[in-house]
Amino acid sequence: MRTTRGALRILTAALLVAAVRCGSIDAGSRVLPRGANPADAERYAAHDGSSAFVCDGGATTIDRSRVNDDYCDCDDGADEPGTSACANGEFHCRNRGHRSISLPSSRVNDGVCDCCDGTDEHDGGARCPNTCLAAGASRRDEIRARVSSARGGVDARRKILEGAPALRRRWQDESVKLEKDVAAQREIVRDASVAKEAAEAEEKKATEAEDRLNKREASKNKGDDDASGNETAVADTAVADAVPTPTPTSTETVDEYPVIEDDAVPELQAIDDVADEREESEEERGRRIAQQWIHGDSESTGTAPSGPSSPADVPDAIRDRATRAKKAANDKRDVHAQAQRTLTELEGKHKDVTKRLSTFFGPNMELAHMVGECYKLTVEQYAYEVCPFGDAKQDTTRLGTMQPVDVKDPRTMVFNGGERCWNGPARSITVSLRCGGGGNKLADVEEPSRCEYAAKLYTPAACDPGEVDALERELAEMEEEARAAMGAPHDEL
Repeated sequence: MRTTRGALRILTAALLVAAVRCGSIDAGSRVLPRGANPADAERYAAHDGSSAFVCDGGATTIDRSRVNDDYCDCDDGADEPGTSACANGEFHCRNRGHRSISLPSSRVNDGVCDCCDGTDEHDGGARCPNTCLAAGASRRDEIRARVSSARGGVDARRKILEGAPALRRRWQDESVKLEKDVAAQREIVRDASVAKEAAEAEEKKATEAEDRLNKREASKNKGDDDASGNETAVADTAVADAVPTPTPTSTETVDEYPVIEDDAVPELQAIDDVADEREESEEERGRRIAQQWIHGDSESTGTAPSGPSSPADVPDAIRDRATRAKKAANDKRDVHAQAQRTLTELEGKHKDVTKRLSTFFGPNMELAHMVGECYKLTVEQYAYEVCPFGDAKQDTTRLGTMQPVDVKDPRTMVFNGGERCWNGPARSITVSLRCGGGGNKLADVEEPSRCEYAAKLYTPAACDPGEVDALERELAEMEEEARAAMGAPHDEL
């Protein structure tokens, strides 16, 4: 059964239809049922004088007078945008001077002011003042600030894009140079390795000779009865070791390798003196020279040698040779280690620049300028740091390493694989890029889920000229709505 209120609305609708027929009202552009979205104006307009209203995708047709009569005739709820009769209906708050919104029609006339213009409580018990102009003023100020920042961001973005090709060329030049530096350093490492091995070979010989000498002296100090017999065998090796074997090098002469020259120990000159005595075997000659070294006998004159070349000096010469050989080997090891460290550093730099050249930095390389940069923000007692294309952390706790930028979503940076929470997931942070004209700035860090963080990074790189134009249009529309709200006639049923 229709209510009295519904009957009054039918009468009102009939009068308006008559006005439309007389041409006094443009139904297609000015008259909308209360709560209808202006975007659906064509749907509610009367065409060619027809009073029919079509809904449910064309399946249902009712008389236009039954729109907003507080009775749900259409399954899609389109006939009751301004009442709560249809459970699935929507009420559109025009909110002139502020921002329009849509509500479930169940909230119409429920005693709560949901629309700033109060239109949702037109027949309810609540008295709703129109606060749209005041609320809209704040919103308009916000939009103006965003437009100003976005305009500056667009200009800054233009400069970033202009510098992107030069940045890429610089990386390419760096890659070529590093490739050459790595090749040259590998040669240096190879040469240093050869020199080190030669020095270590000499060190080994000299050390072994010194060890045998030390054993001989230790045995002698213990009063070994067979010392004289052992002296002969020890002397054979000690004298042989005292004459170093020449060591070839690849690119340099190893002058620092100490040797015991023949003229420094005259006893060893016996090797040359007997070289021509062909009737003497190598074994006999070695034994004879050893006896000379041990007993101080002279091979050719029978007189004891004089000066620093006496047999007592031979152990000192052997020890001196070992000391010098160890120092030379240590020096060569240090040179080789430093050369290897330099090579590792150069290879790391080359790998890094090669990776940069193959990384996606946005459709126009607009994110490339962030490489090597870090952005910080302190929230309460925590200090956050985000390094695009690197790592993110909270104080000293790693929040993750940045993953490659998604080609389909270049305005989102995802860092994952951070330190694991106690009995929880590994930490991660998602950084959303927002247009900002004041440089790159980290903001709004929060933790929506345990150990899963979110933040915003305001940057000119995210400023789209098309979006700036949209903001400017929104601002112009809001200002027009504000002017209309101060003097426009009420045009809803």
